Amino acid sequence: MEKRAKLNGRVGTIGLPRSKERVKAGTVCSVAGWGRISTEYLLYPDTLQEVDVVVMQDAKCPKDSDGPYRHYNKSTMMCVGDPAECKDAALGDSGGPLVCGDTAQGIVAGGLAGSGVYTRVSPLGTG
Repeated sequence: MEKRAKLNGRVGTIGLPRSKERVKAGTVCSVAGWGRISTEYLLYPDTLQEVDVVVMQDAKCPKDSDGPYRHYNKSTMMCVGDPAECKDAALGDSGGPLVCGDTAQGIVAGGLAGSGVYTRVSPLGTG
């Protein structure tokens, strides 16, 4: 950016995790995006969508040989979602934030219905 953003009621900052910090399984976080809102049709929202999701245990992350989980690496990735409730980010949400409390903990990378793979932000940290 050429100059600093002006912080106000609509523009703010978000915390970043310390390096090597891990979000505990079972933690409720939120993910937001402009991705598809229908699995049957190419429908996209007019307003930003947000949903609460749960951080999964690495061992519960789906295993597949040719899908989005085939290169899963728990040191740089995390599984998030609720397969039973089918709650997660959607197609078109990639690059969006995973926020846990007041900290950006992940970035939407991909996934299948109800659970997704997120890039962990903490390995990129400095503290």
